[in-house]
Amino acid sequence: MNRYPLKRTGQISIDYMAGAMVFFGAIIILITSVMSAVPEVQENRNLDDLQMVSLSASEVLMNNPGYWAEDATTNGTDWHQVDPVFIETLGIQHSNRTGVKTDKITAMQQMDYAEIQSVLSMERDFNARFTVMLYIDTSNTFIQGEAPDHIVEPAYPPDTEDRIHYGTENIDGTTYHFLTAASDGWYNEIWISTDWDFSDADHYDLSDTQILTIDQNTYVTNIGDTQISDGNLIILRRQLGTIGTAPPEHTDNVIRVDRFDTTAEENHVIHGVFHVW
Repeated sequence: MNRYPLKRTGQISIDYMAGAMVFFGAIIILITSVMSAVPEVQENRNLDDLQMVSLSASEVLMNNPGYWAEDATTNGTDWHQVDPVFIETLGIQHSNRTGVKTDKITAMQQMDYAEIQSVLSMERDFNARFTVMLYIDTSNTFIQGEAPDHIVEPAYPPDTEDRIHYGTENIDGTTYHFLTAASDGWYNEIWISTDWDFSDADHYDLSDTQILTIDQNTYVTNIGDTQISDGNLIILRRQLGTIGTAPPEHTDNVIRVDRFDTTAEENHVIHGVFHVW
């Protein structure tokens, strides 16, 4: 009789192979999961880069006056009035940084897109859209037919409510006076005059249109959404200009940044919308 058991080498090999297969299977699963995550990591990194570019470019444009230099003694921040070849940096701030100078937006619209990218050192495509927003205080009121002596009232529509609101705003160097009245529960009537005589003033029924024209400029207003209990504010919006190329239809890889400031001349709100892709 053999006192020692026989070695079952085949059994040992099967156990070893089974363990090895489990080990290598786990490795394959790990590698596959890592590889599948690589595109997502790269996409996130791309979006992070876009975010940095959009924040940087919008910061430079909105919060700096820009700079040009022909030589050491001939230079300044009024780059919008010189040959573009001398422009070193772009910006739409007033020279003393008191607000946006709208003339600089107009000047950028006239520049070549590639030239703007070169000055901004941008390798990405971008689009910048600027809108001016006017907030007209119409909290002063009177009762229809009892206007202050300096106001000549218009012929109101038959269903106009008794309380009339009015206010004044300086727009592009001209003083305009506004009346607004409610009908059917909404403030949807606006009269605009330059001399407080509203008997022959421009009249807009906002239930028909929200487009107003002031000194050949087109504005959009949403006062029609104001309840009758309010009526203290008229909001006008006008496109100042768009710079750059149109954003793509698919926005998955497009970063948007919104920035706000005021105009240097009249303290109106400027809304800048920046897209980078």
